[in-house]
Amino acid sequence: VAGGRWAPPSEALYVEDGDFAGDVRGALLDDAQPVVLVPQWVWQGFRSAGLPLFQVSPGWFRYHVIENRGSRKHFVSDRARAIRLLQYALLDLKHTAGAQSLEGKAYASLCGLPLVPVSDGTFTDLREVGKSDKVVYVAIPLELEILFTLRASILDLDVPASVP
Repeated sequence: VAGGRWAPPSEALYVEDGDFAGDVRGALLDDAQPVVLVPQWVWQGFRSAGLPLFQVSPGWFRYHVIENRGSRKHFVSDRARAIRLLQYALLDLKHTAGAQSLEGKAYASLCGLPLVPVSDGTFTDLREVGKSDKVVYVAIPLELEILFTLRASILDLDVPASVP
């Protein structure tokens, strides 16, 4: 952990390899979390031995970032990484779900997640309807030019299309 500190298997956070694994590990390590990187055969050995292991999931990651408001700087220190972390946080959500379906209601877990890049170069979070007057707009370049003073409330135009 973080350059050599020991973490017992039962206290360590395991991040499954994938497109966003390095970013998730890095952000959690920057946040002083006990993240470890072990070969798959070691992970399987721990599981076979019945050790209680905790694998980081997009849902847990959302919860952790929201609950640890003092750690936000670790998650948004690099804009490109923050956008990849947002993509990771969205992985387990079904993007075609209707708002009133169970899958659609899972989007409520995004409320408070401070990884939404806005056009003024900062990040904001989403809020539940009726609990805040904070709004994030989606605009085209001409609208952003016209509404320049509202850029802190307009989604960054450079957000990749792969971010649903």
